Amino acid sequence: MAEDMDGQFDDTRDGSAKRWIAEFKAARNALESWHTSAEECVARYLDDVPRDGQRLNLYPAGIDLKEATLYGNTPSVDVSRRDNDQDDDDARVAAELLKRLLNGDLERTEEAFPNAIGLALKDWLTPGLGNIWLRLERVTKPTPAQEAKTDPATGAELAPAVPASTEVVSEEVASDYVYWKDQLWSPCRVFGECRWWGRMALLSKASIEKKFGKEEDVPLAMGADPKDPKVPKTPWARAEVWEIWDKENSCVWWYVHGHPRVLVPVGVDANENGSVPDPLGISGFWPFPEPLVEGNTTSKLVPRPSYTRAQDLYAGIDDTYTRERLLRDAIDASGVYDKTVAELGQ
Repeated sequence: MAEDMDGQFDDTRDGSAKRWIAEFKAARNALESWHTSAEECVARYLDDVPRDGQRLNLYPAGIDLKEATLYGNTPSVDVSRRDNDQDDDDARVAAELLKRLLNGDLERTEEAFPNAIGLALKDWLTPGLGNIWLRLERVTKPTPAQEAKTDPATGAELAPAVPASTEVVSEEVASDYVYWKDQLWSPCRVFGECRWWGRMALLSKASIEKKFGKEEDVPLAMGADPKDPKVPKTPWARAEVWEIWDKENSCVWWYVHGHPRVLVPVGVDANENGSVPDPLGISGFWPFPEPLVEGNTTSKLVPRPSYTRAQDLYAGIDDTYTRERLLRDAIDASGVYDKTVAELGQ
């Protein structure tokens, strides 16, 4: 069960919601400057900024070049034996099986993994943060109970009874690209000190009821006429549901800003405060690899986009290019020539 933050919040679903209000406020304050500079970088990349003169767009050209050279082919998993013993056939076959199973998730026909990697790379090169989340997809079906089999002649048990159970039909890992601005994390110096990391998903009212049951008064942030012109327009309202992985307390939370209590998925054993114990139990806890972060230091885990760090250089290049164009346009060809010769320029 999650700790109560030194008694500041009740160990209930309502108290947990208040805790995440405070946590998100601190996280947004720490990332506010980055969000501002990242928006400027994206606008400069798209050339969607006011023009004060001529512009030599070296920045988007450099980003496109890096993107083309850094990622081309889908990587593959290599599983090998630590000790290549000559007669250790069991380890060799086991390594080959693991290799094929792991690569199966990367080589699916819909190419979800390479698409997610490409989008994360684009986010890393421009706004400065690239990340993908891995999600376990499991399909199961119920298996009916079977009675014990006995020998009709002797009555001896030939096979014991089998209780009803659930059979796993298929199991694979899906790769989800996460937009850079739809992520928040606890203020920290390096990734190893991060207490929690969250991502936001836009869910319809029907999706919320399917996953979390009937929840009253869940704020719907998306509409047909959103105030923010950068928010994608949709005819159906959506709720901003945050999935938060809390490493400090080894649990997962679901939270909607403005809702009086945290959400709990249907059919999941949750604590009284609404948290769900670590559902994966994997080494390192996080359902994603360490994110790609541009320009951060060991003093704080806040991206610093490449354009922000070199914007004075780009501004100087634009100024020089503007002056050169103005001088070239101002040059007027003049001189003395013989009228008996053909007109100048013919």
